[in-house]
Amino acid sequence: GDLLLDLHVQTRASADKFAEILEDRIKLRIKAASVNGKANEAIIKFLSKEFRTPKSHITILSGHSSKKKLVKIQKPGRLPGLPGLK
Repeated sequence: GDLLLDLHVQTRASADKFAEILEDRIKLRIKAASVNGKANEAIIKFLSKEFRTPKSHITILSGHSSKKKLVKIQKPGRLPGLPGLK
């Protein structure tokens, strides 16, 4: 099935990676700046790699210009280890 992720995105980070759980959202650090959609592109690329699914299967449903985003991943190939989840 599909997977929905509530994300809190920190841009201009030192590396692309998942961080801690913050206010019931997974904190995602992205190197890209939030200029001209670059951060959203980087988020989709990162999630595609982590979940082993095509970029076309990842959709930002809400929060295109916000730090708080709701992302849908169709048929993830795998579930990566996320901080705070067992």
